[in-house]
Amino acid sequence: FGERAGSICSMAPFPSRLKEADIPIAPLLDHARVDAASWKTACSELSGKEDGISLVSDLGFLNPRDVAVFLEASNLKAVPKARIGLLFDMCREHCGLPPVMKISPTSRASSGAEPGDTAVASKRLRLATFLDEADEGFFDLLSPATYSERVSEFVSVYGNINSEWLPTREQLSALRSRLLDNDIPYCDFKVWQTNQRHRLREARQSAWVVNADGEFKKVSQPGLPSYEAWRDSFRVFKFGMLVLKEGSLANYEVYSSTIQRLHDTFPMHWGLVYRADDLLRSSKLVSYKRPDCSWGTALALAAEDAAFWREHVDLCVLRNLAAGGPQLSPRGAPATSATATTTTPVATVMARRQRRMQRQEALVVGVVRSAMPTRPGPAQCRMAHLAPMVGSTSAWVAGVLIRFLAGASGNQQPPGAASSLCVGGLRRAYESTKLMPDGRVAFRHIRLRLEKLVRCHFTELSNVLSSSPPSPISESVVEQARSIIVEECGGDEADKLPSHAASPLRGRLWSILQQKAHDVDDAVPSWLSTGASIGIECAIPYRCVFPHCSEANAEPSLSEITEGDLNGVDIADYLRSFQGSDLSNYASAEDLRDTTLSLLEAEEQKGFCHRFSSMDEVSSYVGSADVALTKLGLRPKPHTDPVKYRIIADARANSLNRCVTCDEHILLPRVQDVVSDVLDLCDRGSSVDEKGCLSMELFSIDVEAAFRLIPVRREDLKFQVVFFADSYWVFDTLMFGVASSPVIWCRTMAQAARFAQLMFTSDELRLNTFMDDPLFVVRGCSENARRILLLVAL
Repeated sequence: FGERAGSICSMAPFPSRLKEADIPIAPLLDHARVDAASWKTACSELSGKEDGISLVSDLGFLNPRDVAVFLEASNLKAVPKARIGLLFDMCREHCGLPPVMKISPTSRASSGAEPGDTAVASKRLRLATFLDEADEGFFDLLSPATYSERVSEFVSVYGNINSEWLPTREQLSALRSRLLDNDIPYCDFKVWQTNQRHRLREARQSAWVVNADGEFKKVSQPGLPSYEAWRDSFRVFKFGMLVLKEGSLANYEVYSSTIQRLHDTFPMHWGLVYRADDLLRSSKLVSYKRPDCSWGTALALAAEDAAFWREHVDLCVLRNLAAGGPQLSPRGAPATSATATTTTPVATVMARRQRRMQRQEALVVGVVRSAMPTRPGPAQCRMAHLAPMVGSTSAWVAGVLIRFLAGASGNQQPPGAASSLCVGGLRRAYESTKLMPDGRVAFRHIRLRLEKLVRCHFTELSNVLSSSPPSPISESVVEQARSIIVEECGGDEADKLPSHAASPLRGRLWSILQQKAHDVDDAVPSWLSTGASIGIECAIPYRCVFPHCSEANAEPSLSEITEGDLNGVDIADYLRSFQGSDLSNYASAEDLRDTTLSLLEAEEQKGFCHRFSSMDEVSSYVGSADVALTKLGLRPKPHTDPVKYRIIADARANSLNRCVTCDEHILLPRVQDVVSDVLDLCDRGSSVDEKGCLSMELFSIDVEAAFRLIPVRREDLKFQVVFFADSYWVFDTLMFGVASSPVIWCRTMAQAARFAQLMFTSDELRLNTFMDDPLFVVRGCSENARRILLLVAL
């Protein structure tokens, strides 16, 4: 049989081979030992009938790709698959065609192979030299013609690129061999690098040393690649996979962006990031591969697996810090005795750079702790202003701290958390969201769903913006937006319901957003559901949103009052002693009695406060006989015509603010922050319309009844009572005039700002919030600004 097939393959013309192959296939079935059940399954799948393949030519002239797809998708065991593959090659050989299955010496498979590919069979290279230093296998080198053809096809689709970014013929052949074997296309970036010739030449010139046994040993040169080297190697890998038509460009960009964000967050722990990347690409990637998707798609799915990166990067960094881990090099690798004894010029330079960065970090921390200015300027501020920028020396600490707090419960601050490491949100919200990469991915899906909703109701929603005064968004649209958030965040229908009678904000809906964003402040959702503590009997939980400030209150706290003043009594007794003093309301409230009463009645109608006629009713409602009354006053709102007034409760007159413990310093934006955002948006892309004008828009949203949106916990209602018009008024929400109210409100508004910023990219929108007035900077035309405004409002 072999002699006849060889003679047919070498000299017989095609009609003769076709005639010679028109013989029964039964003898070859017996020769390959293919059982009847397996053969019946193969015939049904390949021909559509159980007896559809009866001749050698029926099977031998089938497209190898069809046979490979059948064997890959079938439920047959390994042995029947191998025998059918052997039978297919025997039939092809009888038809004068070369064998193609993996059991053959010159095998092909479906993945990454094209019918016209040819390999230089006489030249086999080691995989350890070009692809993976731990793989001792070999691969066939593609012919120059095939390599040029593949590259030409790639250039015709993607255009001309830098030749250094394309894999060499050896690299492409090695990567192709992995795909042909249906194996993970793993490349060890210690050997898979740009400029392969230079690397190989250096490897041949590596030093030899004498070991303890007196034998010459070659020193292993490859070490941990820097992030820049990783990026260059991954670029070559990306284009190599695209040349082999495995995946799309977007797949590899998603993965590269994930590694970049991790490097920006943990620059001093790049070694841990690289280890996680290497583990995923070498071992874990197969778990993301589906039969109907490419390796590029699997890589993109792995990039969005937040659980993997949290386990192998975030928690590893946290454990390293908690254990006071080994001294890290600038690349993130622990220093070893070998690196300590054999210091190269490059290592010396990197060590100097590390010491310089450490000195700079110590200087910044010292400046903050000594309450000196943290940035140049004519006006000196005694507080830290902004969370560390991602990529700075201290950013990795902030990243670990924020991710640790996002999964923590309780009010304790984690050990080692410095007051200057705060996430912020009011001032340049985009800088805060850099520390929330998981939230950026999650909110991207929420935005896509909300954009579809806006498109469906664009006419209706546009009328909301154009009407004067602006009309509210219809409840049906708002309800659809809530349903989208619940579906994307994995909540249920109960999360859409109101959580507190005194506030229109949905605490449970806020909570699932906070969890989806992996936001640091998990106290805000609980405030909206059960009420916030005003910092008297229960401390306000600290979540590293704003820096600590020992002088946050202008007046001394309760703990600073001398023992002679308190006489050992508790807070309730201390406050009760002020009820007999002159606590009559200010003249501004009493002189404008009708105005004050109408404002209080409006607050009651909205559910922000309750009115009672006697102290007994008040005590029954607040659950305590110890009630502190607060003086009431009116303050005109600036720039209003006719003049509008705001109710102010003076919590200093009854020394209520003395008992409030609130040591957070609110970081508000400055004009320069908005200017910087505008300039940054201009630099990030073309902002010029068809008329050559700069297309940039600024708009603001006013939050109505800001402080009144935050409910107060029931235990603190006894401190929220005023007396006016022969009635007692108990405020169920924050009062203007209490020392902790601005901090509680700004914590809530900062989280809302972070949520809003997470939905947009860095070149679309920037957000700065001054108390209850968010200012948006949008790059693009007016229609784009309206669309973004509607998304933010929803």
